[in-house]
Amino acid sequence: MSTGREAAYKILLKIEKDSAYSNLALKDFFKDSTLPPNEKALSYNIVLGVLDRRLTLDFILSRYLAKPINKLDPKVLTLLRMGSYQILYMDKIPDFAAINETVKQAAKIAAYSKGLVNAVLRKVAKKEPLNINKEENPVLYYSIRYSFPEWLVKLFIESYGEENAEGIMAASLQAGETVCCANPLKTSRDELIKNLAAKGIEAAEDNRLKDAFYIKGSVNLSELREFKDGLFAVQDISSQLCAEAVGAKEGDTVIDVCAAPGGKSIRLSQLMNNKGRIISCDIHEHKTKIIESYAKRMGADIISAHARDAASPDTCIDGEDFRGKADRVLCDAPCSGFGVIRGKPEIKYKPKEEIEKLPELQFKILHSSAQLVKKGGTLVYSTCTLNPAENERVCDRFLSENGEFEAIKPLEGALGGEIKYGESNYLTLLPHIYNTDGFFIAAFRRK
Repeated sequence: MSTGREAAYKILLKIEKDSAYSNLALKDFFKDSTLPPNEKALSYNIVLGVLDRRLTLDFILSRYLAKPINKLDPKVLTLLRMGSYQILYMDKIPDFAAINETVKQAAKIAAYSKGLVNAVLRKVAKKEPLNINKEENPVLYYSIRYSFPEWLVKLFIESYGEENAEGIMAASLQAGETVCCANPLKTSRDELIKNLAAKGIEAAEDNRLKDAFYIKGSVNLSELREFKDGLFAVQDISSQLCAEAVGAKEGDTVIDVCAAPGGKSIRLSQLMNNKGRIISCDIHEHKTKIIESYAKRMGADIISAHARDAASPDTCIDGEDFRGKADRVLCDAPCSGFGVIRGKPEIKYKPKEEIEKLPELQFKILHSSAQLVKKGGTLVYSTCTLNPAENERVCDRFLSENGEFEAIKPLEGALGGEIKYGESNYLTLLPHIYNTDGFFIAAFRRK
């Protein structure tokens, strides 16, 4: 592979063809890459940028195409999106360079399209305004401006109001800080920041939580000795808060029913001072190996990983019956992921029909998980989505069918008292308000 643009083209085609997550596709593609750092950075920027702005780019390109955009050869469409993104959003790349390089790629990939690519990109370079009237059609306006499907724009507006909906969408297009969590089982945050500074890496305390910090600039964290030795993990504030909401303490028995890859189980072990018992489960056997490896690297000795279907009514794990025995149960359910679009922009293009199937599965997982909780114990339900059908409605249904549980306020007083609850005891973290991933947390106590 000789250029970042060639790498970006191949990765974008793979994501389109296989519906792959961008972070995994990028990681897999570059694991053995010899591409220079500057070219690698270019490819990352183009891939994530094209995914971030795909609907906007397609809207603009459609103005200059004689036939519908979905009739284009996917190879040509990918090239046009890449070229348009460079022209419109990458200020350090001159328009002529973006056009010339894209035409060169077209000559290699689909020679017949050279003329089309050149002509269309030259029109894109005129940077004509979108000309969508916000007052006449606010849904279309937000859809094209922030590159969100119209049905998702409507969902956010109906759920959170127009101002918050725009805040959510705008936040998804902003580069986030790399938030990390120091591992108190091996080091302190202050010592870790000091060691990183000695390597020329600028890190600063994130005083919202006691072990949280963030790293400034672009750093390949996975190559750092401190990372490999388990002195810290990359973990958003929302996920750290989720672990804190469980309220686990030394000596507790905790079950994390949807644990892979294990980040919240690891944080729970730290909050428990590595004393007690954590049973981390996942439906896939191979993912339990990932959890075990992660726990070993972080020195989390109290974690054991097991394959288990969280939606199953069976309360046995590895031959032991946990019905009514767990002090704390975390149900971090599979979800649509609309709270983490900033890191995985392709999520917003998931088919609506696929999303509509999730609440039933989520309810089954929550209902089954409740059977594991002892009297007086705590059950936490969380998702990284901002879809009320997967959040509040699942929890309301759970309470209506499980009278022995009551909702309690998780994390009351957290973040210096900045957390605000609505009429319910449920907590929704909106990214533009809390500077976190979008996240939902509900906690229930067994009476």
